[in-house]
Amino acid sequence: MTLPSHILIVDDDEAGQLALEGLLSLEGYQLTVASNGYEAIETARAILPDLILLDVMMPGMDGFEVCQYLRQDALLAEVPVILVTTLDSQESRVRGLEAGADDFISKPFDRVELRARVSTVTRLNRYRRLLTERQKFEWVVEEAEEGYVLLDSHGLICYANAQARLYLELSEADQHIEQATQPFLQHVQNLYQCQPEHAWETWPEPPTDQPNIPRYLVRAEASDSPIFWLQIDAFRLAGSREEWLIRLRNINDKVLEQQRMWTFERLVSHKLRTPLTGLAALQLVHSRLKKMALDEDLLGLVEAAQESFERLQHQTADILAYLDAPALLKEEDGCPLYILPSLFAEVSNMLDIQCHYDAEQELINGQLTLSYQAIRAIFQELLENARKFHPQKKPQVNLELTQLAEQRLRISIRDDGRRLSPAELARVWIPYYQSEKNFTGEILGMGLGLSTVASLVWSVGGNCRMLNRTDSNTGILVEIILPFHPPEAFYV
Repeated sequence: MTLPSHILIVDDDEAGQLALEGLLSLEGYQLTVASNGYEAIETARAILPDLILLDVMMPGMDGFEVCQYLRQDALLAEVPVILVTTLDSQESRVRGLEAGADDFISKPFDRVELRARVSTVTRLNRYRRLLTERQKFEWVVEEAEEGYVLLDSHGLICYANAQARLYLELSEADQHIEQATQPFLQHVQNLYQCQPEHAWETWPEPPTDQPNIPRYLVRAEASDSPIFWLQIDAFRLAGSREEWLIRLRNINDKVLEQQRMWTFERLVSHKLRTPLTGLAALQLVHSRLKKMALDEDLLGLVEAAQESFERLQHQTADILAYLDAPALLKEEDGCPLYILPSLFAEVSNMLDIQCHYDAEQELINGQLTLSYQAIRAIFQELLENARKFHPQKKPQVNLELTQLAEQRLRISIRDDGRRLSPAELARVWIPYYQSEKNFTGEILGMGLGLSTVASLVWSVGGNCRMLNRTDSNTGILVEIILPFHPPEAFYV
């Protein structure tokens, strides 16, 4: 709702004040009265009026002097002033213009003329202020590091700042888009994956069951472009039921760092667990050295400790090399598909989980974009959760690899543990980088690893879902779909 214009009436004569108030009060203006020049300046600074009706003939500081003072005050210099005067000479009008007046009204008032002039000046002043504020706003928004988009009632882009034009691949001429050809959602779907998929089903409204769920735009790595992540926030404009302000935030570095740290933790667990067990032999060495009995058994223990130490040293070097690696998602040769069953079995054995592999056909030739370490970390996360949610902590898991159309691989993992509620299933993949402090996407007892699994999969153009099994009364089915490439594609 637009507030009424605020008019300051300045007149030392009470009859003159009442006359102006009577004429303008019916027009809905907000009116304030001052009785002399000094009071007028003080009041104007306090209320910042939209218009000052200023009587010329006042004792002490007359209207010309007040007007001149106002024009020298940085706070009040732009406030329109209409001089109210009985003087009708050219000299007085010139003096008024020189003092900075915008218009004149002669006494006695013509009611129609007074209302028309006040209406015109207040409307022009309101427009000028709005234009100035809009120019300030656009300057700030154009310089912002985040992208901002305005959508009209049809979901079409009617404004996009510089950063948004960059993210949405719009030209510089598209800042104020007069004739958009497609809605915002359709436009971004041509450029990015919209994840999680169910969060976009009610766009731009949030899902009713999860109003705080975040939305992401994910562009998978390609030969001519890197991986890229945006978080999207939609705000309904005040006073409008159909117009929206969209904020686009670059969270690429945060998501990749999250992936890197999570996978590094999995790597440390795998690399250091076995060799550190062997170092327990050093305790026996220490005990026997006290007896100074250098028999063959002691030499064997020393040799075992030395071998474990060398393995630890080698594995630690691998970890440090990993920290220096330029990318987590893609190694030079990716991850060959034929090793997935053996890798799955290795992780299962490490976690003391019984596993079974079902192959729809012969092992598929090709390689995933995700690295060996990333795939291994994904298997470890899924199997650890399968064990955690099994009543006896002894799940039986089943791996199935299925080749789909357009060089895509479906990895299906079934377990026989407990089921999840629909609310839990809807949230398990939500990446936990969030601006909202009280929202993490974490499911009680499940940790945050599954969200990083999702971010890894989405980052290469894949998808994932978790379902309660329909072929059994217990257990979960996890499906991960990843693109793969023929081996020769890596050597072109």
